[in-house]
Amino acid sequence: MQQFKPIDDVVAQAALPPHLAKLPYLEQSYGTVAYSVRSIYESYVGWFDGDPVNLSPLSRKALGLEILAIAGSADKILGQANQAQKEGRHQAAMELCEMVLANDSKKRAARLMKIDALRALSKLTANFPAAAYYDTFAKWEQLKLKEG
Repeated sequence: MQQFKPIDDVVAQAALPPHLAKLPYLEQSYGTVAYSVRSIYESYVGWFDGDPVNLSPLSRKALGLEILAIAGSADKILGQANQAQKEGRHQAAMELCEMVLANDSKKRAARLMKIDALRALSKLTANFPAAAYYDTFAKWEQLKLKEG
């Protein structure tokens, strides 16, 4: 923070020392180092991290419109999301689907892919609250599918 590094860089560099990371009672099953670093960073710095791009960021919907304009269609974005999903990049798949859904909440393919990404993320984490959150929102997305 004192070097004005962006939060994502700080999180990427933060880790427990190896001799502590392997201790079973320090397993990140409730919190994570990344969650804690983000919390500490925001506590000291506040919501604005000093990067002007984050001063007045676009909404997910507005950014999604820009991405849609570049891609040419929602189907191309979903194709990329599908590729990310196949490669195990579930967070990327989920975020791409969310950009599509922010602009077309009825896009069934995007919602189904988002559900798959949420379920995959749930299975990949050892963090109990995160897994429960992913599972809960997968169920929430399923309800949205039924509502049509």
